[in-house]
Amino acid sequence: MTTKHHSNWQKAFVEVIDQRQRELPPAWAPTQAPSLARGERGRAVFVSGRNREMAKAVVSLLSQAREKVVMSSFLLADKAIEEAIHQSAARGVRVYILLASEARLGREQGEGEFDKRVLEQHKAMLTHLGGRALFRSAPHFHAKVVVIDPDTRPAGILLTANLTTEALERNEELAVTLNTAEVAEVTGYLKWAMWESAEHELIAPKDRFKTTRRLGKVVHPEAGVAVAATTAHTNTVRAEALRLIEGARSRILVSSFGWDADHEVVRRLCARARDGLDVTVLARVRPSSMQALLALAQAGATVLGFRWLHAKAIWIDSGHALVMSANLPRDGLDQGFELGIRLSDGRAQEVFERLVG
Repeated sequence: MTTKHHSNWQKAFVEVIDQRQRELPPAWAPTQAPSLARGERGRAVFVSGRNREMAKAVVSLLSQAREKVVMSSFLLADKAIEEAIHQSAARGVRVYILLASEARLGREQGEGEFDKRVLEQHKAMLTHLGGRALFRSAPHFHAKVVVIDPDTRPAGILLTANLTTEALERNEELAVTLNTAEVAEVTGYLKWAMWESAEHELIAPKDRFKTTRRLGKVVHPEAGVAVAATTAHTNTVRAEALRLIEGARSRILVSSFGWDADHEVVRRLCARARDGLDVTVLARVRPSSMQALLALAQAGATVLGFRWLHAKAIWIDSGHALVMSANLPRDGLDQGFELGIRLSDGRAQEVFERLVG
């Protein structure tokens, strides 16, 4: 038999708290999974994906090299590209590679862009290719580009993607094929960075990076027509981004992995959105970007979040675009080594088509 005990010391109490005037915190609203345009291979603009069209374009370039390969990537961890570099060197092609320093890679591990396994693959690549390619590194190297035979049969491709399998297959990334004049401009910056800005060097197989000194003979390139850069001597990436934002008449599309609410570029985007322009922002969902993305949304921009987006580009309604390695905080627009390509031809339209999905 069960006995119920009632307490004369308990009393029910209900209170209704009116929170209708309380502002809810920002939150991501789920939508149909966003993506860049599906077809990976365009006429001159690629997007990343499982078919590896972007990776194949890089491998194809490397396979065509006869004299020289010059390339830059934050890190390198893709077996097919690694093997293409190895084969180029075996044919007698001189291979020069710019990378971020190992210390910088260690600090950035865990940002979601690469994990410990990718970093280990990168280190194994250095052991495999050391002595076959000349590696030079610095913590500020962040440009992503591959050029071949710049003095005789110039060809190249500028990417937003690091040369890793995950970036080339999983991330939302862009890459643009370069013409002859653009390869010449890009090569000038790569040559300067290699000999005047690198801090460490790897020459022998199974060796470690050793401190190196600037050569003191390569002059920093003058500002050109097609290529924008961030270096210790120029900030034309920032200047071009601001020029595009100011030049838009009615519509701006902008994509970036990193954002900084306090940077002039983001503040100008907010201002243009408040002016009534149609500003659409594509961003990776990251806690460090939320302040900037919230400011853009509050200014009236449409902000779309992606899990793996890493593409960096700006397009405006006049048909001009900028595809770049730089993110939109200070580290990228004001400091570091970054490269971007100004577009006003059919490639700009392709960038627009990729960004609108």
